Amino acid sequence: MDQEKATLIVDEAHNLGDAVRAMNSRVLTMRMIDFSMRRWRSSRELWVRRDWRRRVKALPGDEKHRIIRMVLPRLKKFLEIKQERMQEGEALLDADLFRSYLYDGVEDIDEALSYFSDVAVAVADLNLAEGDRENLQGDIQPSLSLVLLFLRDVENAEKDPSYQRKIAVSGSGGRKSIRLEVNNIDPAANIRRVTDNINATIMLSGTFSPLEAYELYCLARRIGQKKLMLPIPFQKRTDCF
Repeated sequence: MDQEKATLIVDEAHNLGDAVRAMNSRVLTMRMIDFSMRRWRSSRELWVRRDWRRRVKALPGDEKHRIIRMVLPRLKKFLEIKQERMQEGEALLDADLFRSYLYDGVEDIDEALSYFSDVAVAVADLNLAEGDRENLQGDIQPSLSLVLLFLRDVENAEKDPSYQRKIAVSGSGGRKSIRLEVNNIDPAANIRRVTDNINATIMLSGTFSPLEAYELYCLARRIGQKKLMLPIPFQKRTDCF
């Protein structure tokens, strides 16, 4: 497809901003961390126990595994401390505190996340060779890759004001649960990565009101757009209940 010749038509476009925000937001929970740790440990045991060398590449070296061995327990401990001390509700994540706790002793965070990525890919390949029964049955489980994507988004949010990092604590039946979030609070930049590189975009909605507010929400500017508001085409009826 030639992008410059493409015209995008978005129906029910009043939902576009919220949908894009949801697609570009991430959540990290204690369960995801626990599952990732189990997957990583079982993969190392599997590699020692069985000869998968003909099916997948060798697991990354010890230095890369050291990053996993250090980061995952610290990540879990950070959530446990916050869950114990915080009241129910939400608070902005102190990114500097989070980063200094998580990566203490790490000289280069980008390199550490690159090592994390290498291990996540190798573990995924190994699980696939083993059969990965959960995924084969359609039950996609949280993995190292999801934890990695969250950590990368935490770093990316440092430079991008359209993202917000927060901690949320909720309670039920006397028990508390905690999650970390990186939320896309302004969808305009992600929408414009598409709309600015194609021929035209037509957004349609019966509830685009106030129109100027949606224009700013979706596109963050009032330059070049054409707006058209049409009257309701149906006649009023008095013979129906």
